[in-house]
Amino acid sequence: SNITGTQKNGNAPGVNVRMEVTTPKGERIFEKRVTATVFGTVWGETEIGEDAALGVYNVRAYVEGNEYRSYQSSGSQVRVEEYKKPEFEVTVEPSKKLAGAGETVSALIKATYYWGSPVGEAKVRYHVYRSTYWHVYTPPGKWDWLYGPGYGIVYDQPYAAGEELVSDGEGVTDDLGNMEITLPAMEKDAEYDFEYKVVADVTDLSRRTISGSGTVKFTRDPFFVHVVTARAFFTEGDKVEAEILAMTADDEPV
Repeated sequence: SNITGTQKNGNAPGVNVRMEVTTPKGERIFEKRVTATVFGTVWGETEIGEDAALGVYNVRAYVEGNEYRSYQSSGSQVRVEEYKKPEFEVTVEPSKKLAGAGETVSALIKATYYWGSPVGEAKVRYHVYRSTYWHVYTPPGKWDWLYGPGYGIVYDQPYAAGEELVSDGEGVTDDLGNMEITLPAMEKDAEYDFEYKVVADVTDLSRRTISGSGTVKFTRDPFFVHVVTARAFFTEGDKVEAEILAMTADDEPV
């Protein structure tokens, strides 16, 4: 924690501060009285035991005598959860990665234990979401290795809402740990392209739940065309060289 004095951006050394940590039930497991250093800082630590209660722990620090003054107190929260090593994995494999308007696409939900056996007779709960998809091409840049492709480029795209739930359902895996579903087709008169995401939650007989997801792109056209020039502005008499690229939604050349 950092204690700031009355001067602008000034530290407050020598201030007495109380620090405490309470469990989700409100039980205090740590309390310490410390004096701020010359830099206006205080420090403390406590250990969360192996049998500690799970949930949200509250961490507080306040200047003595001013516990309820917001400008002389501060706090944060820490969530304590139990970690269990996953015993199986869930994958979602669409029948195709790219599809057109009106096409039917299925998705195979597969649950497999890490030792190779299928997770049979497991309960499956799935949701199918879709969001607007925009195909963007950015020419290679010298700083891509540091910032990623397209760094600093702003694209003017129409506003579109976030994820939309288009389908959901339940089922049970077969003896091979599989369950197949059919995705709703994209409307033939759709105004936008979409990316569909299937999220599957699988619960085995031991009541352990593991999630997996997969995506497929639905586009109105089979490919996209981009025109790239060396620069954005030219004057009269300049020679303009343009590169024309045709590619699928997965950036495969046509």
